[in-house]
Amino acid sequence: QAELEAVKAEVEAARKMIADLESQKQALQLDRDQLERSLDTAQTALSQLETQKKQLEQEIEQLNQLAVRLRRGELAILAGEVLATGVVESPEGAKPEVIRQQFERLLAQAEQRALALGSQPMPPLENAILIRREDADQALEKLQEPGSWAVRILSLSNRLKGEPVPVLVQIYPNQRIFAKGSVLAQGVIQPGLSENQIQQQLLRLLNQANQRSQEEGLLSDPITGTVGEFSQVKFLEVVQRLRQSTTPMDVKLVADTDIYTAGPLRVSFLMADQPSSPGVRQTERPEG
Repeated sequence: QAELEAVKAEVEAARKMIADLESQKQALQLDRDQLERSLDTAQTALSQLETQKKQLEQEIEQLNQLAVRLRRGELAILAGEVLATGVVESPEGAKPEVIRQQFERLLAQAEQRALALGSQPMPPLENAILIRREDADQALEKLQEPGSWAVRILSLSNRLKGEPVPVLVQIYPNQRIFAKGSVLAQGVIQPGLSENQIQQQLLRLLNQANQRSQEEGLLSDPITGTVGEFSQVKFLEVVQRLRQSTTPMDVKLVADTDIYTAGPLRVSFLMADQPSSPGVRQTERPEG
């Protein structure tokens, strides 16, 4: 009986050992499966990296070629360059042909701008600008909605001289942002400053007006980030007027006209003697 009990105990221990070994076997099988999946994943990632490497090598080669052409002055148009800007008016009940004519005029402006910058059609195509038919149809569909629309046509990529340029059409509601005479920036310029110091303060006012205009929704140039231009001659005239002043001058940057989304931002400097005591009348002198 004792020997039988001992044998039973050994059999039970053997069964437990077999069960443990079976569990270990299953765990090892899972580990092997995971390792195989990891290996497959690694091989896929490696293959993707090889593909990316080849693509990057091709891009580097293209960039090297572009750099050579840039040094030769062969780049004609930058990506994001504005080729045409305008407003399409679409009153209630406007005929589709009228809207199409306005849109086509903007496309013609973009075509002329692209040609002037050195772009050329690619035979058998006749136009230097390239726009997908579906994009043009979508733009026309949007423009036929009642309202006033600011439209910009931009280049999609850098183009070398002699190449056609693919373009993108952007459409925004053309709303009034500033009324004529609105003050966009203001500051006081003290007498006795150097010409360079005065220029820096005036440029700061122009930058403030530029930033405020963009925040209000005026379309800026994607490349320069500006919303308008100011005459260099008029700018220097303002500098000289301030240079000759012997009293502090209150300088305002005001809108010349009503300013809409499509822009451009047209402004003038308005200068007035800052009163040193109550009751002194200010004399405003517009410049710009």
